[in-house]
Amino acid sequence: MNDSPTQLLTEGETWYEAPGCHHRVSANASETEDYLILVTFVVETKVVEEGGLGALVVVVVDEEFEGLVFPSS
Repeated sequence: MNDSPTQLLTEGETWYEAPGCHHRVSANASETEDYLILVTFVVETKVVEEGGLGALVVVVVDEEFEGLVFPSS
């Protein structure tokens, strides 16, 4: 996130992203095991009422990741 080094999380670990954080990529590091990311947003009701669910996430793909495809199960 932002310009921090890549983090490799193991089962049960968590992280926090502050508002406006630049989350560069999320991917499964395992070639044999599926993964699941559970996301919890804490926001003011007004944000969703006025902007819909799209107001929660701004997706901007960094040039270096354009065209990158991650396999899905």
